[in-house]
Amino acid sequence: SRGATVAALLRALVAGCSVAIGNPNLSVEVHALCAALTAAGCQLSVETHRMLLKPTRVRSGARWRVPGDKIEAGVLVCAIAATGGHGRVGGVAFADLAPLADALVPLGFTVIPDGDTGVLVAGPKGRTGSGVLALASLAPGGLDADWEPGLMAVALGRPGAHRFADAINPARHGNLIGQLRRLGAVVTETSTTEAHLTGPQSLTGATVRATDIRTGSALLIAALTAAGTTGLTGLSQLRRGYADLPAKMRALGADIDVPEPA
Repeated sequence: SRGATVAALLRALVAGCSVAIGNPNLSVEVHALCAALTAAGCQLSVETHRMLLKPTRVRSGARWRVPGDKIEAGVLVCAIAATGGHGRVGGVAFADLAPLADALVPLGFTVIPDGDTGVLVAGPKGRTGSGVLALASLAPGGLDADWEPGLMAVALGRPGAHRFADAINPARHGNLIGQLRRLGAVVTETSTTEAHLTGPQSLTGATVRATDIRTGSALLIAALTAAGTTGLTGLSQLRRGYADLPAKMRALGADIDVPEPA
């Protein structure tokens, strides 16, 4: 868990005690925190299966650049891809999005770097694409599980037989697939963590619910391609996980009307 690894490091730092973390999460976000702690003078060793932080006095004046939110950037990339458009997503390093970019290639899309903190997304432009195999992984360089729902929404509109697996979050498919079916999607669950679908499929607007953060963003992506009007409830999930995601999608041309929170 990203959150558990980060919390353990910071709690130990504040308490001034050593901590050894077994099976640490080694995602981009955790490595960025480790870089910040090291820059501040902490004694930190990072290995594949173990992370060790020793108590130390943190020096002042250290400088560190907060990395862009790769999950939010990935959602915006998927939104552009789902509609067959093209655009630029800034504020994130391409290396952090590389696994998602690789997953979009079989679907006929291109994601390339644009400077140090941006990526360019290009639609299929006649490329037929093929089936995608999206396997959520905790391994460094693997496909982040939080991108998998958005990829499923993209794959619904692309030709081929597509397979998805997320053994990290066993309940997520159950939350998402039932809501996608309300839009007319045909998705077969082969287990609680695996599913497959064949595209392209045509979706129709309906009322759906964001039961969790990633389900909400995936439904927003799917709604962009659904004929008619889609109503999305459970906006509190999106609001707690994204910095005004609907507004950023409007900047990309989406027609979204969001009521003010009560």
